[in-house]
Amino acid sequence: YRWGVERARANGLPLSTHLAETPEERRFIAHADGPQRTLLEQVGVWDDSILADVGRGLHPVELLAGVLASTGPQAPLLAVHVNDADDAAIQTLAAAGTRVAYCPRAAAYFGAPARFGPHRYRDMLSAGICVALGTDSIINLWDSAVGGEAHVDRLSVLDEMRFLHLHDRTDPTLLLRMGTINGAGALGLDPALFTFDVGGAEGAIGKPIAGIVAIDVGDVELESPLDPPELVMVSSGRPELLFSRMASG
Repeated sequence: YRWGVERARANGLPLSTHLAETPEERRFIAHADGPQRTLLEQVGVWDDSILADVGRGLHPVELLAGVLASTGPQAPLLAVHVNDADDAAIQTLAAAGTRVAYCPRAAAYFGAPARFGPHRYRDMLSAGICVALGTDSIINLWDSAVGGEAHVDRLSVLDEMRFLHLHDRTDPTLLLRMGTINGAGALGLDPALFTFDVGGAEGAIGKPIAGIVAIDVGDVELESPLDPPELVMVSSGRPELLFSRMASG
């Protein structure tokens, strides 16, 4: 991992890694054994010099604490998953300004909640960590139905938002933030590009935005009015790109 940090810095590249994802990862980091070591041995890349870092009883986030701190606020690391996070891990991530990409359907597919308990994205957000929503792979969507539909033909952050709202009753406005503004922050993009900023006497949009997406919510039968963000979460409408600065040049 030190080599990866050095190469990223030398070439001005963003740095990201899966972190604290599985019990097998924690076992390997803490005890230097288990399926992950077996895999390294089988493919011929295990070397005993690895024991200088692993096998010392550390949590995966604790092992990378120095790397996280060294990346600095100007180029923070993006940690993917972080299903296995105790209080100390959250404090370490927050202090380093590390961003987190949480993949709800991937976590459910691999049984992370049963192994680690509910994902602590709310605690991370409260600690000041930028938590965005992501997808992991289309392979782990087969059992992740949203609104009665599997949607296995697409990778969509909107479906991740809907899945989390369905199973966790997460506030729709928070989900929209995690799926847009926080996603931009996690990728090092300007969040203002994904924010409607009203300004001026006529109420004109103050800054240019990256684009506009529309979602048809006509399939929702309402017994009582819902706020627009919640309508988006409970509908099954697909997103439609109406305008994109990238597409229009």
